[in-house]
Amino acid sequence: MTYHETTADVTRHDGLREALQAALAPALRLEREIAGGGTSRLFVATQGFPTRRVVVKALSRGAGDEVVRRFRREVALTAALHHPRILPVLGAGETAQLLYYVTPFIEGGSLADRLRQAGRLPVAEAVRLLRELDEALAHAHAHGVVHGDVKPDNVLLQEGHALLADFGGARLHAERRATWGAARAGVVGTPLYMSPEQAAGDPTLDARSDVYSLAVVGYELLTGRPPFRGANPRAVLLAHLGQPVPSLRARRPDVPPALAAVLERALAKDPAHRFASAAAFLAALGGGATRARTTRRPPMGPPAPRPRAGSRPVWRVAAMAALAPAIATLGGLLASGGTLALLLSATPAAIAPSTPAVPSAATAAATPQRAVPPAAARSAADAPQHLAAIVVRPPWDAVPVAHVRATVRASTTCTASLPAPRRRAGARNSA
Repeated sequence: MTYHETTADVTRHDGLREALQAALAPALRLEREIAGGGTSRLFVATQGFPTRRVVVKALSRGAGDEVVRRFRREVALTAALHHPRILPVLGAGETAQLLYYVTPFIEGGSLADRLRQAGRLPVAEAVRLLRELDEALAHAHAHGVVHGDVKPDNVLLQEGHALLADFGGARLHAERRATWGAARAGVVGTPLYMSPEQAAGDPTLDARSDVYSLAVVGYELLTGRPPFRGANPRAVLLAHLGQPVPSLRARRPDVPPALAAVLERALAKDPAHRFASAAAFLAALGGGATRARTTRRPPMGPPAPRPRAGSRPVWRVAAMAALAPAIATLGGLLASGGTLALLLSATPAAIAPSTPAVPSAATAAATPQRAVPPAAARSAADAPQHLAAIVVRPPWDAVPVAHVRATVRASTTCTASLPAPRRRAGARNSA
């Protein structure tokens, strides 16, 4: 269902408008009739409370039993679908002369109007609109509803976003075999956007037919025209049935190859070769390769200056300066017979220092202990953050169990520890 403002007088003096106004009063006041209703009639109306503009779609009972039945089904199916990408039904009613239902008035016009103005759309906008329509179809299919007439005229634009409308050709999965088909109701839809099975009058249409029609819409959004045209509807239907789809990238080379491949699969003649559902089609459209590269790279700044030959990084110079006092202290300890081992490891098991062998109490009491200069502790505490732990062990005969350990937290761990000292010959442990 598409509608647009028009200066032409499309009002038909058949008494339907007067009968409709009598049915809607006093809640709604009809303003004018607009074009685009097909077998139905469209009127712009003003609602008193809440104050807003709406569209009233009305159908005379004289249109025929089958058309009336489809109109009722359209109202029932649309009212049962609640999705932000589907045009909602605000109310509905019947009188002895007519049937009607009320929807919001959308100021943005239809997708067909947008194509007439732009010719073709930017790739990013086309993909976004396809995804929005696919979301609406996936919701409808999840509730057992096949739209049956997906085309730009049945897509309204609200602030640039798509709203799927006009479920007049829709049917439920449960009723499609029993009540639908070319033999009973004729081929319902628009030839330019029909799937091959729909063109053949197949009564077993499912979600894959809507996938094909939506892909035809996507083809038109990107190239400015549908894949098949003909001198008459029959020629177009035959093209959908037997002719290969013209290459999308031949008509528009800047379309990403991945996007062209997705649409080519959705336009397969055999439904078994298409996406099994609108949800699967939506997932394929969501891939990063199908989106146009519209983001700009940030401007590149001047290259970072390379260090001069022989220069050292700042962090290395700072680390050496911080470690100088500790190195001096450790040098004095090593001169007296101590040893120092640096164990570098990235594994948690190597972070914990090895536990030294603890001498007996008698040996510790008989051995004089050497005081550790305070500079060692200070220098270790001031060590840079890439050192996690320093363990200093003086000679065994000087200080048996004197350890100076300074620990700082860092992302890279460096553990310095001494292996357990060897016992001198003749040394004994007391019980």
